[in-house]
Amino acid sequence: MEQDAAYKRAGRSARTGMGVGTTSILMIFTVLAFATLAMLSMSTVMSNATIQTRGTKGVIALAAAEGEAAEKAAALDEALAGITETGDAYFAAAEAAATGLGFAAGPEERQVAYTADEGDSHEVVMVLELQEPGQDARFTVVQMVSQYTGTWQPETGAGLFVP
Repeated sequence: MEQDAAYKRAGRSARTGMGVGTTSILMIFTVLAFATLAMLSMSTVMSNATIQTRGTKGVIALAAAEGEAAEKAAALDEALAGITETGDAYFAAAEAAATGLGFAAGPEERQVAYTADEGDSHEVVMVLELQEPGQDARFTVVQMVSQYTGTWQPETGAGLFVP
């Protein structure tokens, strides 16, 4: 008790604790930590938004290319409905009609292929097989695939596997 009274007369507290300077330093570090986390969060949000935008553009381009290919298939179906020949003459007329609509010869006999651009580096390839006259369907879809058409560039700056 005597010591407390002596401290009070001198204008000091008997108890030692954190002073104003220590609290200020802790507050500065806390604010800096929150600011750093906020900047990292903003950076993550911006990169995620960029990736999402690129993905959305790719999906839109793919859907447009597939839609174009489907429209060409529908036009071919209408053209095939108007062909009256039979046998080999039918297939010759069908291939001529397909060529007139922008189709190319397919990888195998009685197949035609259509290619639709999907952007700068991709394309949609649709391969149709022509059916005999009188079948339920005039053609069947053998393949419809999105292909990469760009050139591959190896990454030279990373140096991940350099000993």
